[in-house]
Amino acid sequence: MVFGTEKEKIDLVLEKTSFTASEKIAGKVLLFLPKIKKARALKVIFRGIEREYSKQFDDPTANVSTVHYFELELDKEKEYSGNYSYDFELIAPKIANQKERFETQMENTLQQYDKTAFGGIFRAASIIGKAYTPLKPVPKIEWYLEAKLDVPGGIDISTEIQIQIS
Repeated sequence: MVFGTEKEKIDLVLEKTSFTASEKIAGKVLLFLPKIKKARALKVIFRGIEREYSKQFDDPTANVSTVHYFELELDKEKEYSGNYSYDFELIAPKIANQKERFETQMENTLQQYDKTAFGGIFRAASIIGKAYTPLKPVPKIEWYLEAKLDVPGGIDISTEIQIQIS
């Protein structure tokens, strides 16, 4: 007999990992705890992030911003022990696609130039040819689902998977 081989484990199970906006995302959280574990809650966290890369003084940096965050509590504070299975459903958010986000970024840039002495000239040039707008590429949104057992004063038990939303 080997001792200490049973580990705490949490799994996130989805039928697929690619979704369209407003589509239902259904899945299961499977929790295996060989010993009693007091926790504040069991949650599914759904988030979307953008990573925008820039380079200043030959030093590349990444600016990460959260564009979507939602927590779904599957179970409350209690002592967990044994095997658990929780079903959940979420809806894929309808966040503007990259073309719409690019056009919004362009309009915001034009509004900034309108406040300058050259604003009218720049707006006229950009209307004639959108290629003249000094815009950065619109970052793609990365989508993640995380299942987490929130353990107070200890190490949370969690797992995360990346999904696609188009």
